[in-house]
Amino acid sequence: DTVTVSPTAATLTPTAPTTLTATVTNSDGSTDSTDPLTWISRDPTVAPVASTGLRTASASAVATGSTYIVVTVGGWRSDSALVTVP
Repeated sequence: DTVTVSPTAATLTPTAPTTLTATVTNSDGSTDSTDPLTWISRDPTVAPVASTGLRTASASAVATGSTYIVVTVGGWRSDSALVTVP
């Protein structure tokens, strides 16, 4: 099973948050739309993240810098996106 997040990189500004979308793919190739996800910002002082739906989250700009937004499913499968605030 895998989880992927898109976009894989984004530039944020205070007026332009980014919506991230996760896709969970089962080992048989089917898409799983029911497993719960956890979204985490590695540095919420740069870009906090909040779930906005079953498979989406919004990253907002707070301070200049960059950080990774990580999505996990089942507590161990994960993917990340690099977000940068100029």
